[in-house]
Amino acid sequence: MYGPAYPTCSRTFATLRILAADLTPQQITTALRLQPSGSHGRGERRTLRSGGKTENRYGWFLSSEGRVESLDNRDHLDWLMGQVMSRRTDLDALRQQGAAADIFCYWESSNGQGGPALSPPQMSTLVELGLELSYDIYGVKVK
Repeated sequence: MYGPAYPTCSRTFATLRILAADLTPQQITTALRLQPSGSHGRGERRTLRSGGKTENRYGWFLSSEGRVESLDNRDHLDWLMGQVMSRRTDLDALRQQGAAADIFCYWESSNGQGGPALSPPQMSTLVELGLELSYDIYGVKVK
């Protein structure tokens, strides 16, 4: 059962990432008819938790962070895939132009136990969209 109170999670969100060498974020926005949560230009220096990185590709990102109020990552994935499902042919066209797309999930444990889950319909939708799913999972912070 889905539910916003997912007791083993303290924070989660899901992000569709589209990276391309020759397609600008504006071109991706136009193709998908969706406004991104964020983007970056080719050659921009980005600050990451693991340090700095200069990107050699454009980046376009649509995130559930701040848009879905739930600790169940499945709710975040449903929202995100709902945004993209009707645009799957546009997403395929971007891939044919050299773009790479995937879904990245952030998941933070509240107690060091459990973990995120996927439903069978979500797995089927990921296959239909041709999207790989990855997780960045954080355990309980020790004080």
